[in-house]
Amino acid sequence: AFLPVTELTLDQVSALPLKNGTHAPLLEEVLRTAVRTGPHSGLVIEIKSGADSGEVAAVLCRLLVENPVLLQRVSVVMSFDMYIIHNFKKFFDAAFENDMPPNAPKILLLTRNWD
Repeated sequence: AFLPVTELTLDQVSALPLKNGTHAPLLEEVLRTAVRTGPHSGLVIEIKSGADSGEVAAVLCRLLVENPVLLQRVSVVMSFDMYIIHNFKKFFDAAFENDMPPNAPKILLLTRNWD
């Protein structure tokens, strides 16, 4: 029986093979690849809404604060969820207090066009 991804643990998701036989990389691995690619690789990270979205915002912020080299490769952190963006910005601002890095990512709240 297949379970939705939201019901799998990180270890279970990491063990699932993709169609080409490789495994899905963790965000940290993607960011490290961007570092190796060079200074012109700026990534956009979208935090999806979900049950643990506040925790995801805190974990992402901790990853970026503790790894300034990885932070340099993130151009934008965004979400459609105001709660997530508020929490990420709160954690991010608190981590840097009055010493915001010049390469800090843009933090965007996305809205939907319902036309």
